[in-house]
Amino acid sequence: MFRKSFQVSPLTPLALAAGVVMAMPGQSDAATISQWTFESATATANNVAVSPTYSPETGTGSLFGVHTNAGSGWSLPEGNGSLRSFQGTRWETGSSAALMDENGNYRNYFQFSTDASNYEGIQVSFDHGSQPTGPRDFVFQYSTDNVTYTTFASYSAPSAAQSGAALPWETGAGVQDRFHFSFDLSSITSLNNDSSIYFRLSQSSLIAVNNGVIGGGAYSRLDNVTISGTPVPEPASLGLTAMLGTLFLRRRR
Repeated sequence: MFRKSFQVSPLTPLALAAGVVMAMPGQSDAATISQWTFESATATANNVAVSPTYSPETGTGSLFGVHTNAGSGWSLPEGNGSLRSFQGTRWETGSSAALMDENGNYRNYFQFSTDASNYEGIQVSFDHGSQPTGPRDFVFQYSTDNVTYTTFASYSAPSAAQSGAALPWETGAGVQDRFHFSFDLSSITSLNNDSSIYFRLSQSSLIAVNNGVIGGGAYSRLDNVTISGTPVPEPASLGLTAMLGTLFLRRRR
C-alpha cells in the first residue's frame, strides 16, 4: 500500500491561525439589524394622520406612517405571501405643491429607524405595492438626525391588486419578487456605526399605479422591511490580526 508523506512546516499552524483571523474583518455577509414582518403587530387606527408605531420582529427600532389627511386609515391586511403587511390609505391627491412642506420635506410617507451601532455597509430592503388607484411614485430617503432627509433613489410601486396574470397580495399567492426593492447604502459612510439612522419611503407624485389620478381612499402596502449591515470588527480582533500577521511575516524571513 502506497502512503504519501507530507513535510509539515513549523509555520503552518501560525499561518493557518493568521489566515483565519485575518479573514474575519473582510467578511462581506450582511447581518440583519432590524426587520418588520408585521406578523406580531396588532394595532390599527382610523381617521388619524399618524399611524400606530410598530416594533420590529427582529432587532430594535420603530416604524410608522404619516399623512397630511387626518382621515387616513392604517391597517394590517394580507402581505406579500404572508398573513400581514402594513397599509395606509388617504395619500395626497391635491396639488403637486402639497406634496412637500416649506422645508422641502415630503409630507406623506412610511418611516422606519434603527440603532446601527457596530455596523457598517448599511443595506435596506422591503416589499411595496399599491392599489391600481393608489400612489405609484416614491423616493427612498435616509437621515442621521430625523430632520434633514436625503433622497437616495426613486422607484415605482407595482399594483398589489389582481391585474391579468399578476396575483394580488394575499397569503395564498406566495411571495412575489416584483414587489421587492433593495438598496445598498454602503457608500453612505455617515450611516456607519450610528446609534440612530432613519429612512423614509415618501410619496413623490400625484400619479396612480394605473397612470391616472390617485383615489381618495386608495391604499399602499409595505411588508418585510429589513435593515442590515456588516458587523464592525472589534478592536481586539484587529489587534490580534495585526499581531499574527506580523509574526507570520517575521517567521517567513
